[in-house]
Amino acid sequence: MLQEDDRRHFMRLSAQTDADIKRIETNETLRVQLIDISASGCAFFCPCHLNLGEQIDFIVMGQGHNTAPLCRRGQVVRVSSKPQSHLVAVTFLDTASA
Repeated sequence: MLQEDDRRHFMRLSAQTDADIKRIETNETLRVQLIDISASGCAFFCPCHLNLGEQIDFIVMGQGHNTAPLCRRGQVVRVSSKPQSHLVAVTFLDTASA
């Protein structure tokens, strides 16, 4: 599990691709626009507001039929709202606690 001091030691990669999130409480699936990703979390534009502390399942498909999708449980840690979209930052949770 990542400690707070380790969080920013991972390279953050810019990525502009579609991803899906599933809201755990409502089971609603949304298409989002991924902006960046690292070992500890990601940021994306979402069409609707997500609540701070809300847990989601994050899924981004691999490029090609031989690449498995990346699936991680995450928690919303920041939301910046604009009229047309919401910039959401998520920290990935340890799979043992998800």
